[in-house]
Amino acid sequence: MTQHSPASLRPHAHGSGVREPGQPGGQTAGTQALGFVLCRHLLRMPPVAALSPAEAVAWLAPTFQRYLTGAQ
Repeated sequence: MTQHSPASLRPHAHGSGVREPGQPGGQTAGTQALGFVLCRHLLRMPPVAALSPAEAVAWLAPTFQRYLTGAQ
């Protein structure tokens, strides 16, 4: 597997709508993902556990996009 450092990926992200380092986004997306996993797999909360994979993606995708790109 090829290893990439954040510095090597930065030129590819520039202009793609991805937030610059130091801006919030990745941490909040990670927190959202962990919360979803906690609710779905550990707590087995019925509304979240009952979602199909496609429904889960449709539900989470706008949130991740907003966290990672700042787009509304």
